Amino acid sequence: MPENILPAFHGSSEQALKRAIAWAEKSINFSAIRLSEMPKLGSRTVRQILSGAKVSGFFGCLDKAAVIGTALKENGFEVSLVTERMKSGKGPNGLHFSLKAEKDGEKFTVDSLPHETRLIKGWREKDYSFEARLPMGIKAKVESRQVLEKPIPAKAIDTGVFRLAGIRGNAHFAWLSRTNPLKFAKFFAKKSRKSRESTMAKWRKRSSMRK
Repeated sequence: MPENILPAFHGSSEQALKRAIAWAEKSINFSAIRLSEMPKLGSRTVRQILSGAKVSGFFGCLDKAAVIGTALKENGFEVSLVTERMKSGKGPNGLHFSLKAEKDGEKFTVDSLPHETRLIKGWREKDYSFEARLPMGIKAKVESRQVLEKPIPAKAIDTGVFRLAGIRGNAHFAWLSRTNPLKFAKFFAKKSRKSRESTMAKWRKRSSMRK
């Protein structure tokens, strides 16, 4: 793969952000991943993700945030990768990842969900709650609390996504989320294969529509 694979995004700060998001949506390969593969996901680099590595719906927010954040940094933005602990009453806790981006005095939040990416003017509160549809179609009120914030350095394309977020490994990931990894795995494993495939089909359809 060429050394310089991060494009330049022109226009105002907001226009550049929107172009970076659109580029990332087309560049990431969302695909079903076996539970046994999940422990290795945090060590993958932005370059590997852009080279076609499979991106799981459950880890998609981190992979997408790392890709967008790294590209924005190379385009003159100051960017931090934010880790949030998500808690609901219907399933185990989990982690969500977003970006704080700033350029020319303008501040933005990039909320990188697996199926879409939202651009919000200003920086989001560290603690907030919202109604959401969780993976597998579960509806719940979710409470979020910021637990980490790490600036993305220049030339971070060959840095693992956990390291970009300030996560020291799978055990640290589980500690931050306050989730037993076995419980998390069992929660998703007990869902039917048909449900998992249906969810991934929706993500793939949305992704293909953006191309």
